[in-house]
Order: sequence, then C-alpha cells, then structure tokens
Amino acid sequence: MSEFEDFLRKQDEIYSKFRSSPVKSEGVESSQAISKCQGGYIVALRHPASITDAVADFSRKIAAAVPALVYDENSIHTSIAVYGLQDDFIHDTSVLKSLSACLQPICSHDVRGRVTSSPIRYQEWLFNQDSVIVGGAPSDRFFYMGKIIVDSLKENGIEVRPPWGAHITASRYTQSRKPEELVEFFELMEHAPVLGLSRPLYLDVGYFRSSPERFYLETYERFSLKTSF
Repeated sequence: MSEFEDFLRKQDEIYSKFRSSPVKSEGVESSQAISKCQGGYIVALRHPASITDAVADFSRKIAAAVPALVYDENSIHTSIAVYGLQDDFIHDTSVLKSLSACLQPICSHDVRGRVTSSPIRYQEWLFNQDSVIVGGAPSDRFFYMGKIIVDSLKENGIEVRPPWGAHITASRYTQSRKPEELVEFFELMEHAPVLGLSRPLYLDVGYFRSSPERFYLETYERFSLKTSF
C-alpha cells in the first residue's frame, strides 16, 4: 500500500465514523473546541468563491436550525498543517513569520514541480455529535503537496499536525440538543448542496480561534498556487 493509499484509507475511516455517529439517537453536544476557545497556527488551502459562498450560505442555514457557529466566507478552508493548538490561544507574530519563511521557497513559482494546486471533489456532507463537514475526495497531488509542506516545516524545527483528510469544516454546535429537537436540522441535511470540484487558489499562513461567538481565521501571508489542470 502506498502512502497516498494509506492516507485515503485513514480518511475514509474517519468519514465512516461520521456516517455512523449516533446523532439521530443521542443528539448533538457543544463542541469542545468552542468551549475551550481553542486556536493555533494554520497552513490552509483557500477555495474559489463558488465553494466558499455555497458552504458559508449552508452554514448559516445550519445555524438557523440548531445552535451552531457560522463559518463565513473568510473562514472556509481546508487545513494542510496545524501548529501550536491550545486552549485560550493568543498568536505570536514571530511564529507566523517563521512559518511563512519556511514556505516561501517551496511556494515560489520559479521552483519546478513543488507546491501546486490540486483539485478536490466535494460531494458529501457529513455530521457527528460535534460538527458538520464536507467530505473531500482528493487526488494524490493533495497528499504529496501536504507532505512537502509538513516535511519542509519539520526540516526547520517546526513539528506540525498534518491533515487527516481533504474536508471542509462547515459548522460546530454551540449547545447540546436532543434528537427530537433536531428534526429541522435532519431535514436540512438531506438537502445539502453538492459542491462539486474545487480548484484551490491560494495557500495561506495564518492563525485561527474558536469561541462561542465565532470562528476566526486571520491570514498572515498568502501564496498563489500554480495550476496545471
């Protein structure tokens, strides 16, 4: 089994856990990431407006059906690497500078065969007792792009958490609800939009924070991605 095949296997295992989550029998719970005000540094793919607008719009509909954070257009992303995840996070600009400096050489358009955009197909919305995501089906280029980035940071003494999948987080619940209080939510999820193919435009270095009021993602530096479709 190749590294990419192993990545897909692990991703599918997590998607399967979402599908088998006991939401319909036990309800949902307030996300721990929200209650602990978790945050950290992030390297993330940024999607075109056709994707971010659709996800943000549906995130608002979810929040109207169940108490949940709205992920707005600026918050929609796919994580490539997370660093320094902690409760009550406060960012340090010097760390952001270090992360950006590590990525500049491999994101340069003058470097042949390095970090390029990789298409991801989004066609399945999944939910568990903590959150709602859109499951992504990536090509091997997504995996190897992530590997290049993670390895480059590691070579510079920065140990990051690599991605477990190519998903997009669309919502996290802010309050617990019983199944009988989720009828509108269940009906809504049956009509979730099919997003289709995304061709990410940018790779961002930044930081994020979750709180009961909002999910906040701030971009420190943005790299345009080469496309080769």
